[in-house]
Amino acid sequence: MKRIFATLILVVASGFIFAGGAKTMPVKSGSGDSSKNVIRFTTTDLDGNRVTEKIFADNKITMINIWGTFCGPCINEMPDLGKLSAKYKSKGLEIVGVVCDVYDASQSATAKSIVKKTGANYRHLVTSLDVENTLLKDVQAVPTTIFVDSNGRQIGKTYVGSKSLSQWQSIIDSLLK
Repeated sequence: MKRIFATLILVVASGFIFAGGAKTMPVKSGSGDSSKNVIRFTTTDLDGNRVTEKIFADNKITMINIWGTFCGPCINEMPDLGKLSAKYKSKGLEIVGVVCDVYDASQSATAKSIVKKTGANYRHLVTSLDVENTLLKDVQAVPTTIFVDSNGRQIGKTYVGSKSLSQWQSIIDSLLK
């Protein structure tokens, strides 16, 4: 029931966000121990493979795009994210999608269909309790995108709302400097 309620809240919030345009929220600065700001989780990808925060270690930065199968703006930007994934992989960027409304890889047919149709050929994670308590805990609308360093610490801003290919390129280029 909690998950249904959370998904309903995301849908309603998305409507309000997109009615007023995309907004950017600043990163909340932590106090004290910087290890508290590290994103830690265990989940699976859409194919059922176990995934942890260790996926960040091999990349200079990781773009985490939180999306839902119900979200038109999320799906509309996925072809561009697929292009960005291919273009920036050799420069140290990995894109990871987090499907906020899929909780079990065995129930991921809709998400897999969207990924295939949009050419978003990068890793997509399903939601787990760990993902809810870390990546999704402050998400109020989708798509929401954050960037993390190789240690899993957020860098830059939190981006709420979809962006164009050129907007994402500009953001990525500035973070890779």
